[in-house]
Amino acid sequence: MVLVSRGLYRWSQGADAPALGLAPSRGALWQHLLGLLLGFALTSWSLWLGLATGTMRVTDTLTRHFSPGALVLVVLVAFTSLTLNSLNEEACSRAVPLGLVRRSPLWARVLLPALVFSLLHLAVEPFRMEAFLHRTLAGAEFSVAYLLTRDIWFAAGLHTGQNAGVLLCTGRWYMGGLLVVEGEGWVGAWEEPAVLLLLTLAGLWVLYRREAPAAPATPAPLRPRVV
Repeated sequence: MVLVSRGLYRWSQGADAPALGLAPSRGALWQHLLGLLLGFALTSWSLWLGLATGTMRVTDTLTRHFSPGALVLVVLVAFTSLTLNSLNEEACSRAVPLGLVRRSPLWARVLLPALVFSLLHLAVEPFRMEAFLHRTLAGAEFSVAYLLTRDIWFAAGLHTGQNAGVLLCTGRWYMGGLLVVEGEGWVGAWEEPAVLLLLTLAGLWVLYRREAPAAPATPAPLRPRVV
């Protein structure tokens, strides 16, 4: 999918089109790890607070169902799957669309790929307004991350970390779930999306300031020459 999407981008935009930021490097690895930690923290902080304050409790873990060797293999396979899925989606659903609309206004570059990202998920699940809005917000967040760094690696790290944080306590071991948790959450359903929205708006402000045309320099007033 990545190769085909990149090929279509080159075919439609020409060989001199700007690079999409897909090339791996040492810097890209550090960006990815930073995004991974940040994304995980953004979607799991309420869980840790709930466990710490006693409003939630762990009722099951993978250690009860797998031997240590099998547990390592399960976690490795699940995490690799999450990572590859995020890299694929950031390349195909972020880098290529944003490359195609790179001359569009900032709001269009952020919002349109995010809406397409949400619509694509309807191919495998029924429409639910809450999930659609949350994915649109996440897509806007990843678009902003891509535009800020000009490559997919930080955005892919955010994507993987947030997926891992959401799936952590679901018990779905094949998708990275390590725990089963019961109880009332420490925060309501809107606090985490609110934090993501604030961070996305902050990133948009940085992009707007970066892309705003520079004000013309005011010429210095002429001073009379004293003879």
